[in-house]
Amino acid sequence: MARTVFAVLACATAVAAFSAPRAGAKAPVAVPKFEANPLAIAAAAPALAAPLAANAFQGSMLGMPINLVVAFAPVVLVAVPWVLIVIAPGAIQQVGRIAKGDSAKYFGEN
Repeated sequence: MARTVFAVLACATAVAAFSAPRAGAKAPVAVPKFEANPLAIAAAAPALAAPLAANAFQGSMLGMPINLVVAFAPVVLVAVPWVLIVIAPGAIQQVGRIAKGDSAKYFGEN
């Protein structure tokens, strides 16, 4: 989250630097009117006090940090079943062909 905030601020600074008027041009300065919505302030206060998302998962599970478990959950939930359901039967079939000697017509051997 801190990287995202930094990236947004860096982009905003770069845009402001390139879109700023040149030294020769003098733009009239207007004081912006600032009105704070009380509902927005009331909603922002708890959000500022909330812990960062990076601190949401702490501790360990099975000797590994929980962040590591959360990061590799898609691998376990998607890639492993894909290997077991799609790739493994084809690999077993090919090993059977090699074991029987039928691999010559599949691998281009003479």
